[in-house]
Amino acid sequence: FDSSDAESYKRGGVKQAYYLPLAANLKAYDKVIPKGDDFDRFSADISFIGSLYDTTLPEAMGYLNDYQKGYINALLDNQMDVYGHSFYSEIVSDKMSKWLDNEDFNRLLNWDRSKRDEEIPSDIKPVSPGTLNLILNKQVTNKERLLLLNLLAAHYEVKLYSYKQNPALRGLKFCGTADYYTEAPKIFRLSKLNLNATLRSIRNGIPLRCIDIMGCHGALLTNYQKDFDDHFRDGENVIFYTSAEEALGKADFYLSHETERQHIADAAYETIKKYYDYPVKIKEMFEMAGLEYLIPQKSR
Repeated sequence: FDSSDAESYKRGGVKQAYYLPLAANLKAYDKVIPKGDDFDRFSADISFIGSLYDTTLPEAMGYLNDYQKGYINALLDNQMDVYGHSFYSEIVSDKMSKWLDNEDFNRLLNWDRSKRDEEIPSDIKPVSPGTLNLILNKQVTNKERLLLLNLLAAHYEVKLYSYKQNPALRGLKFCGTADYYTEAPKIFRLSKLNLNATLRSIRNGIPLRCIDIMGCHGALLTNYQKDFDDHFRDGENVIFYTSAEEALGKADFYLSHETERQHIADAAYETIKKYYDYPVKIKEMFEMAGLEYLIPQKSR
């Protein structure tokens, strides 16, 4: 679903690699209609559903020397202001992994914190460049999401739906997890703005969260990604930001201009219906594969 990944595979010799954006199940979402106490429970100025991508990197860095800590912090800070391109794959190498080789650092970074019931592994392996690359991207995403949420929550009602609270967050309402099929569509529809901050390892692609928000008649406030260029325009069917300050400025405007905000949400839904609904994308998939003859005649 990321056009840059498809191009990377092609450059690597995979001739049958194709790009296809993700899709929304509008047939299912159209049936999830808010009613009764849903309006009090799920309404908000701004909502965010998703992981904060807490990593073990900050703790692991405690075992590095000051120069190594400064180097990693510089990598994180410089990536924060760059959207659409993660430069870690160009920097992180076997040489860097050897430079950072430390028993406790390796142990913490090789521990998958998402598997919360597992103990930190006792077997110690050097952190691979691929693992370190992903962890750096997750840590930048964590920093960005915390910054955005705190900034917006200082001015507006912000609700966070995630499996874990973070002590660095202030002023927002932590709502725990939301069922993605029965509750998330109501949250997307009833929130005045729905926030997205893309995981930084996704270079060009549109995250599924964005597609689903718009497919549920929600207004999307998101960082810019190149693959949006196919069918989306800022201020028409999506709201883009390129910095935390711009995100706040856009929130200020659209939370005080209901007509404009609703127009964007309505236009986004129609765009998803036309280009990103499952029947549309499945048909495109068959056409890309040269299997048009398998598409039922009435659907062609």
